Amino acid sequence: MAWAWMDALENQPLGGNMTDPRPCRISCKTGKSSLSIAEFIQQEKLEGLQLAWAEPDPHFLPSSNLPGRCSAFHPLVRGVPSWPAELPLLEARLFWDETALHIVATDKGCKWVRVEEELLELPETQKISVTRHEFPVVTLSDPARFGLDIEPSISKMCAIEYRQQGRLVSWRLRTVG
Repeated sequence: MAWAWMDALENQPLGGNMTDPRPCRISCKTGKSSLSIAEFIQQEKLEGLQLAWAEPDPHFLPSSNLPGRCSAFHPLVRGVPSWPAELPLLEARLFWDETALHIVATDKGCKWVRVEEELLELPETQKISVTRHEFPVVTLSDPARFGLDIEPSISKMCAIEYRQQGRLVSWRLRTVG
C-alpha cells in the first residue's frame, strides 16, 4: 500500500492537532520472547485494537508452491488481524488509541517495544518527554493504476510522531471517527 504523508489535508477534518506540535510524555517497554510474531500477537490482549500492519517473509513459498503475492494476506487491516497462519512474519505493528506495539522477528523468536502515551503507572525515570505531532495519512486512492484489484479499506487515518530535540523517537497510527 502506498502512503502519502501530508502536513495538512484540506476540507477533511480528521480531529486532533494537525499542525501545531505539543509536548507530551511517552513510556517505552521492551522485551524478548521465544514465540514467533504470530504466536506473540495471539497472546496479546487485543481489545480496542484499531489497526494492525505486518511484513511477511519475502522468501516464504506457500504450500501451493506458487510464487507471488499471497491473496489472503492484507498488510494493513482494521481491528484484529487474521493473517494466514502459515505465513511467517518479519515485522508487525499493532495500534490502539494511545498505544503502539512493534514486534520484530529474531533467530530465537521475536523482540518487541510497546510505546504508550501518558502511561501513569510507570516511574518518571521510564517516561520520555517528547513533542507530539499528528497528521493525516492518505492511502492509495487508485489501486487499479498500480495493477491492484483491492479497494482501500481504511480511511481517516492519522499518524502520530514523537520527536525529542527534532529526532524521531517513535510513531504510531490511529483511526479517527
